[in-house]
Amino acid sequence: MLVMKYPARRRTDLRWRIAFENSAIGVTMADFTGRFFAANSAFLNILGYTESELYQLTVMDITYEEDRELNLGLIQELMEGKRQHFELEKRYCRKGGGLVWVRTNVALVPGMGGTASFWFAIVEDITPRKEAEEALQVAQAELARMSRLTTMGELAASIAHEVNQPLTAITNNSSACLRLLADHALSPDRLRRVLEEIVADSTRAGRVIARTRSFLKKGPTEKNKLDVNELILEVLALADRELSRNQVLLKCELTKTLPKVLGDRVQLQQVLLNLIINGIEAMTTVTTRPRILCVQSRISELGNVMVAVCDSGTGLGQDADRLFDPFFTTKANGMGMGLSISRSLIEGHGGRLWATPHSPHGAVFYFTLPAESRRDS
Repeated sequence: MLVMKYPARRRTDLRWRIAFENSAIGVTMADFTGRFFAANSAFLNILGYTESELYQLTVMDITYEEDRELNLGLIQELMEGKRQHFELEKRYCRKGGGLVWVRTNVALVPGMGGTASFWFAIVEDITPRKEAEEALQVAQAELARMSRLTTMGELAASIAHEVNQPLTAITNNSSACLRLLADHALSPDRLRRVLEEIVADSTRAGRVIARTRSFLKKGPTEKNKLDVNELILEVLALADRELSRNQVLLKCELTKTLPKVLGDRVQLQQVLLNLIINGIEAMTTVTTRPRILCVQSRISELGNVMVAVCDSGTGLGQDADRLFDPFFTTKANGMGMGLSISRSLIEGHGGRLWATPHSPHGAVFYFTLPAESRRDS
């Protein structure tokens, strides 16, 4: 071969140059200040720059503003010898505008014989994957919202009753005021009390509507620090009428000193409500023992926040291993998506959702969420 005519060092250099130029993945080098001094065609194609244009820029010049701080932190760790290399998914700014997602694998090459150290990076364009992930997230969010709509449709009668009660009270109090005014028999003190009752009932109805609107809202996922006990009480308020209508005794055993979790309030409410409604429905045929639903919160052995929803219903049955499969249902009019979506939502929060039989009757559904304090550690 032609390459064999060269001395060993030149053959190595030639092989390196061939691999460098013909790699389908971007390869680039930058000096210790971050300024580019070498790049292959694949890297130039990712950014849209010519070679001479790129060599006027630094790594931070082409890194999207929101990704710079993390990138600089990893570079600093390399400089301090805390790591040998790092891998990072971030965004580059293309020439002429637009962003491109890349996965970079960066190493510091130490200088030898008086030469300066430089950065060596392998860069892969992952924009199609990121766009597919985003489309999947949008589809999952819409599917979760449709599941919430289905759940609230099942609770429509209960919600209507919750709103109707305070509205009826408002109507009765208002009618009483009008009669007393017509008879000139309404004292200021009595009028004040009646008006205070009207305001209280109006506020109560407003809260029911606000809870329902919040649960059904359509919007991007928003993860914030949340109190799981607070979430449980909010969902129990939504399900209160359904519990009463089905003559279910509620037991609430909440650990007071739970750490916060990082999560989307609506998504976690959806999981809780689905488990509670499933527990209620599992007891509809129970007539020979009390119908008891127990909701617990505690800290797991691994330091996660754990929630358990336990019922005294008919149990998991022979198809327990299929409970979380999409489209599997034991309900006559069910879609079979509630538990599947719930598991996806919990796993999206870094947690787990599973079920076990409950002795002597019923089932327990557990889910865990990482404690915020553990995420930070």
